[in-house]
Amino acid sequence: MKKLLLLNLTLLLSFFLFAQQENQKEKPEYVIIVDNNEIITSEKFNELFEQGYVKSMNKGCIWGAKK
Repeated sequence: MKKLLLLNLTLLLSFFLFAQQENQKEKPEYVIIVDNNEIITSEKFNELFEQGYVKSMNKGCIWGAKK
């Protein structure tokens, strides 16, 4: 009886663990960081750009990335 209960709990737990992998959110293509190390959305960036606050942009560097 205990073995059957343990087997059922193990199968149920594994089902929930693998089911969560299907519901992953899409990662953003770019992460935008402003002067004071604040992460903003692309909509907020476009708003700041239209207001004239953007003076320059830099794509930055990913450590270990091949050129």
